[in-house]
Formats: sequence, C-alpha cells, structure tokens
Amino acid sequence: MRRPPQVSTLLIGATTFLLVQTSVVHSPFSFPSNWLQLGSPALAIPRYVPIQGRLPRRTQGTGARGCMSDVTTTAQSSPTLTLLFGTDVEPTTLMHPVFFWHLSSASSMPVEFALIEPGQAEPLFVKRFETMSAGITSLAIPESTPALVPGRVYRWSVALICNSARRSSDIIAQAQIERLERPSALAHQLASATSNLERAEIYAQNGFWSDSMAVLKQAQNAQPNNPVIVQDQLSLIEQINLGEIAQQERQRLGLAATNTNSTSN
Repeated sequence: MRRPPQVSTLLIGATTFLLVQTSVVHSPFSFPSNWLQLGSPALAIPRYVPIQGRLPRRTQGTGARGCMSDVTTTAQSSPTLTLLFGTDVEPTTLMHPVFFWHLSSASSMPVEFALIEPGQAEPLFVKRFETMSAGITSLAIPESTPALVPGRVYRWSVALICNSARRSSDIIAQAQIERLERPSALAHQLASATSNLERAEIYAQNGFWSDSMAVLKQAQNAQPNNPVIVQDQLSLIEQINLGEIAQQERQRLGLAATNTNSTSN
C-alpha cells in the first residue's frame, strides 16, 4: 500500500503543532499550561560535528524573500524562505530522507517542494502545499518513491509560487543532498542506542545533521509536549550558523536560550 508523505509543521509563533505521523493528520492542540516552564538551559544538546572535507552551508542560494516585486502581492504576504541543512552537499544515510525549511511568516501563496535526480528532466518527487504556516516544516519522502542511490548528488528545492500562471516569477531556494552508505561504526552505535534522543546525538556527532533532525522529528511525534526535543532541534539549527532563526523561534515559544555555539564557519 502506498503511503502519502509525512508532513509535519512546527508552528513557531503559535502554541500548536500540525503533525502527520504514519500518514495520520493530527488536529492542532494546545500545550499544557506549564509547557513553557518545562524548558531548562541545562539540556543534553546534540553536538553537530561536520564530516571532514564537507563544506559548511552557504548563506547565499539557500534563502529567498517572497514575491516583493510581484504587483499582486504585498510585503505582509511575502515570507522569507530558508532551507535547513548542514553542509554544501548534505550527507544522509536515509533511503528516503527528511527535508526541512523555515518560513518567517505564514504563506498564503502555494509552496512547492521538488526533489530532482541528476540527469532527469522530471522531478523524482513533487509536493505542493496551497498554504503554509510560519516556522519550520519537515517533509519525509514517501517510501513509494524510488530510494536515493548512494553516491549520487540530488538537488532539492522549495518554491514560493507568486503567480501560478507565470511560474517564472517563482521565488526558489535550492540545495543538494547525497546519500552515503552507513558506516559500520555508525550502524553499531545506532544499534546500541536506547532512545531517539540518543540516536539524534549519534547522527549529529557523525556529521549527519539532517538525519539527526529527522530522528528528533520522530521523537517529537511520539512526545509532542516535550520542549526538550524542540530545544534540541533549535540548537542543531543554531549550530549550522542559523542562530537568528533559532533565536527567533525561541522567542516566539518563550523558551530559554541555550549555550550552544556554532561548529561550522
């Protein structure tokens, strides 16, 4: 049976999450009254260590402002789009990776994700959202899609569709991802882990930033009221030189800042 993609949006700026877990959409909910008091600056934060030889993410070409030049839109309806990944060509061990991006404000314009295989004219996978909430969105590629081939560099993009009748006006941010065979040492560490939080730490220490975020998303789906998981996600984002996004999200949620320092330059 084919399963639709797992889509989960962390609604930064509101007190609800929209979660899709094992293809089931959960209605938004309110956090318990003491949720904001649960955060602690003394968190076991995953420490991201990039794989040697991998270039850190570039600030240009990975973020874009919305349709400011389109006469049909206004500044209020034009969020800033930023793709989230650790290195210039992001490594993953997953056959069907999870992708993350951030919108500075809600988008009333359609948003389109595309995963493109090298040498192919048609995208490997496309998903369109008619609207999107502000904050961090994650998209898991469904298992019905062909698995990523190890050693092959794929391109992925997120587009704000300013005018559906004139797609040349799209605002697009794009990045690259490469699947690597899972090293035996990493596989052994993961097999010994007893929780998703521990697995997230292992992935981060071995240079697989996106995989660490993906495991934290699994943990969040299982424990949606746990602010420690959100802090870990934001700390990982801070460690890839996107501290302004992490700080913005902490302020909106009322979470305490952590002592995480960026590990890439």
